[in-house]
Amino acid sequence: MNCTGKKIVLCTLLFCWTNLTYAIGEGLYIGLMAGLARNNGKPIQASLVNDAGFTQSISVTPNKQMGAVRPYLGYKFNNYAGAEIGGTYYTVVNFNQSQINTNSTSKSGIATVDFVLLGSFSFRDLFEVYGKAGAAVIYQGTSTTISMPPPNKSKYETYVKPTYTLGAGYTFNGNWVVDLSYTRLSNVHYFNNIDYYAIGFAYHFVNRYCGQFLCD
Repeated sequence: MNCTGKKIVLCTLLFCWTNLTYAIGEGLYIGLMAGLARNNGKPIQASLVNDAGFTQSISVTPNKQMGAVRPYLGYKFNNYAGAEIGGTYYTVVNFNQSQINTNSTSKSGIATVDFVLLGSFSFRDLFEVYGKAGAAVIYQGTSTTISMPPPNKSKYETYVKPTYTLGAGYTFNGNWVVDLSYTRLSNVHYFNNIDYYAIGFAYHFVNRYCGQFLCD
């Protein structure tokens, strides 16, 4: 095969690959992301009962490592913008101390419902980078042994904090997307910020397009 023939074959392959890439446009999608999270909580005061039966106020520190899972539902208005609603459950965090012997413990757990706007940009309709930003409604349950500002008169509290996500995804089989993401949940009581690293899968209920032609 001469040089001209090789060039023709190469150009043909490049043209076919370009026109067989899948594009995901506007429409509804559902997904699930799961991974590891880490909080930035600092030592706080807790009232624990020692072996002698007396209550002592001591310093306790939250475990840093957490797990998290988030199912979500979204809609893309076009190739660049969308909106999502999701719910995230974080594993319960225990607070550690080594000052006294006690059978009592301190712990706190949260679950959130978030509403975020999505901005995205795709490369050759296969790779996508995106950002999300919005607000999360946090539902938090904490042991009554914990005592620190803000005042927590009851065991449970609900409040709203900002959240954002950065991520990158890959489209395969037309409707499926797999992605890696980083999420920050800010100013959580007792934990400061929570950083969440996840892998996710999403299914888009849209038609598949191969270049300019609708796939079968």
